[in-house]
Amino acid sequence: MSTTRAFALVALCTSLAVACGGKANGDRAIDPATAPDGGSSTSAVDPAAINLGLVASLSGPDRVVGESIQKGAELAVEQLSALGGIAGRKVVLHVEDDRSEADQTRAKMEALEARGVRLGIGPTTSTQALAAIDLVRGGRVLYVSPTATSSALDLPPETRPTSFTSTVLYRTLASDRSLAIALAQYTSESVDRQRRCPKIVLVSEQGAEFETVTEWIANRYLQLSLRVVKTPAVRGDAPHAHFDDLAQLVAREAFDTPVCQVLVLGTRSLGMYARAYGNLVAMSSSFDEKKVTTIAGGVGVLSPTLLTDARYDPSDPYAPSAVEGWDIVTPAEHVGPEHSAFLTAWTAKYPGTVPDIVAAASYDATLLLAAAAARAGEGADLATTATNLGALSIGRSRTGPDDLASFTRKVSEGDDLNYEGASGGLDLNPATGATPNDFTVTRLGTYGTRTVEERFEASMLSYE
Repeated sequence: MSTTRAFALVALCTSLAVACGGKANGDRAIDPATAPDGGSSTSAVDPAAINLGLVASLSGPDRVVGESIQKGAELAVEQLSALGGIAGRKVVLHVEDDRSEADQTRAKMEALEARGVRLGIGPTTSTQALAAIDLVRGGRVLYVSPTATSSALDLPPETRPTSFTSTVLYRTLASDRSLAIALAQYTSESVDRQRRCPKIVLVSEQGAEFETVTEWIANRYLQLSLRVVKTPAVRGDAPHAHFDDLAQLVAREAFDTPVCQVLVLGTRSLGMYARAYGNLVAMSSSFDEKKVTTIAGGVGVLSPTLLTDARYDPSDPYAPSAVEGWDIVTPAEHVGPEHSAFLTAWTAKYPGTVPDIVAAASYDATLLLAAAAARAGEGADLATTATNLGALSIGRSRTGPDDLASFTRKVSEGDDLNYEGASGGLDLNPATGATPNDFTVTRLGTYGTRTVEERFEASMLSYE
């Protein structure tokens, strides 16, 4: 089965605006933008419908990512509604805004559960998911997250299931460990008989989704007897001065010897650090920027506002961006018919915008979870739904959004299906809930141009 993942990387296009705005037209319980309490869903739950919660960060620092999750999910629900639902049942999306606060993530999931909505999409970040992971492990709710990727969300090795269960948080992206391996392999590989990066400086943010990546890279470098320096992890809401200090630390490490700075940062932090480092390069007469190679990975590079966030003058849409010349490590782009169909539907619903990796993964998560609920049947328990969720991701007969009518019909007929989505193959892992990814290394050029430098197949990522 295919493990290639497909993403349109909005962050790499200069003409991009944030892929948000516009109203949903499918079965949807609420518009958070007009909700009096900031996005709380209070509509009645139709027990005959497939009710999906969506708990995402639609305000606060993670808003950009959360809005992509919402838009991808709403597109999936609208398409299913246009087909009359799935297996004779309509699909309703109950939207909740956790305001980028982990305690609110848990509160919103519990509120939905109390109303009978136990299936859902989200949360946005790994930190938010960890705040509610016991709800999943306790069998109270079943969620699929497009963006929570920390390995800390995995069950302990000795308790990991070998079949699909409802006590796992399923994810339509690979775990952070896979990203860490791709980053470590790229930085440590030999080029012309020399290591690409014999010395790295790790610049990271506080939080589970970042710590897993940096710890694994650091350990890998120590195993290879290569040099690694870890800077203090920065808070996601840190002021400008903290990012200036980090840039100065990197510059000092590069004073005597070339280094690669490996950035594992969130959306806001990556933009702030990029500007801080770019200003250092521009203002310091003693700093040799050629001694530093920048390689970035993590959720920050997936942001559709990366280029604008990193502009030297954020108010000037034509100002150069500080990320030009960087290498970014992301899930591999895919150009199959499933993704083409998704792009066509997206353009019709959200004209003038381009979907990002998160929107595609959320779209797939919504279609797959709705199909699993339909296959399980009205009144089915979470365990039965989880079994069908996994089975639909690894079956024999390929199907997907390129022929959505056929997909919904085959779900109703009980065919042995292998869902291939807008983001590629979704071969869910029953032990961890994650999806394998291929990764690419892309060089960012001027005006948002990009060049793929290298590709790492999921099967070739070395865990040793």
